[in-house]
Amino acid sequence: MSGEGSNLIRFYIAEIPEDNPDAVPLFRMAEVMVNIADENKNITLTPHDFTLIQ
Repeated sequence: MSGEGSNLIRFYIAEIPEDNPDAVPLFRMAEVMVNIADENKNITLTPHDFTLIQ
């Protein structure tokens, strides 16, 4: 879906081990296309929606 009222939203997360806060973080990103006219205003993501950024 794209066109008038459509917006690409990118979510970024950084992960580090809880027991090693000085570790180099892993960055992941998920993209969602939403439209202002969509009835459902909730965005639900799972870990599988995020891809590793290298």
